[in-house]
Amino acid sequence: MSDEKLGLWKDDDLSTMISRSTGNRYYQALPEEVQFVHSVAKVLAMRNAKDKTALCSAPSLYVLGPVPENVRVVPKREPTFSLGGVNVAGKIWFGAQAMNSCNGFAIFTGADSDAIFTFVSKTLASGSRPAIYFDGSSSEALLRFYPKGVDTPEDCEDILFGGANFNETILKDLLDRIHEKSLITPTAGSAAKDIWQDKEKGFPVERAEGAIQKIVQVGLVIGLGNLKVKSEETGVFGRYDLAVIEQDPLDPSKNTNHAILELKIVKAYTNSGNKVSDAANQKAVQKGIRQAFAYRMEHGSRFSALCCYDLRPAPSLHKYSTSKCKNAVKLDVKFWAWPIFSTPESARIWLEEKYLSGNT
Repeated sequence: MSDEKLGLWKDDDLSTMISRSTGNRYYQALPEEVQFVHSVAKVLAMRNAKDKTALCSAPSLYVLGPVPENVRVVPKREPTFSLGGVNVAGKIWFGAQAMNSCNGFAIFTGADSDAIFTFVSKTLASGSRPAIYFDGSSSEALLRFYPKGVDTPEDCEDILFGGANFNETILKDLLDRIHEKSLITPTAGSAAKDIWQDKEKGFPVERAEGAIQKIVQVGLVIGLGNLKVKSEETGVFGRYDLAVIEQDPLDPSKNTNHAILELKIVKAYTNSGNKVSDAANQKAVQKGIRQAFAYRMEHGSRFSALCCYDLRPAPSLHKYSTSKCKNAVKLDVKFWAWPIFSTPESARIWLEEKYLSGNT
């Protein structure tokens, strides 16, 4: 493309600006609060790389939504907030999910988290809006998400800040929490019910793997902060399910491919009630291992994992680890599995049996 068509922009300049945007088009299908978490974490990562001392000089709070009406205090508008050039410390910021333009209220000097939360709740009447609190004053920077707002501080989720320490253990721990909070039964999370066609009979929906993938992606996006969780990119060896990628905060043209996740389900029945054979399930698992390996090699990821979700009435796959799966060992693929139950009662029976057998 010629310079005339681009005006002041050259090809490299334009692509850099597009990749730096926190509009997060790759997250458009996800809830706005999920996009909000990633946008805030991405801005903080840029500020940390540019001026860590200033960023950590005072706490800051981020609220999803417009500036409340009839507020006596006048906020400072920052129309280019998402570019990472604003000193965010010591302010309470209001913005939409992409955080492209924000309005900031100054936090009075010496205010602790209780005073900040009270100010947001009482003075700004915004205590029920999704919010993120950042405090970099300690040795370990704290990034905490409050999905129901600061009025409900017990309901919170700690977010990974930066990918320098990201590894298999951190990913597995996060996947364990997602399973426990959002997947294990239809009542574990609001979206978990979408996995089942007939809960009493244990028949999953036709695209159960897709329903699980969306729940897992949402959980990972929230938990991994500025790390990007991409879904279903097609390459030479096929289309991966999820990939964890980190964009360099100072040079958005550079990316670190941390992990590839291939998701598979093991089930006893189809959505119409037809039985699924053990051979078919074993074939799906072996296929998943090969996929996780091939996608890791193609995309140059640091590691890859096959994540299996066992929807059978008597799940057993979770008893296996990477070391017990020969192909996974040979191809250096992590092998992780979790049971998912169609009813809370079946989960209670399973938990009772585990306890009585001493496998808790």
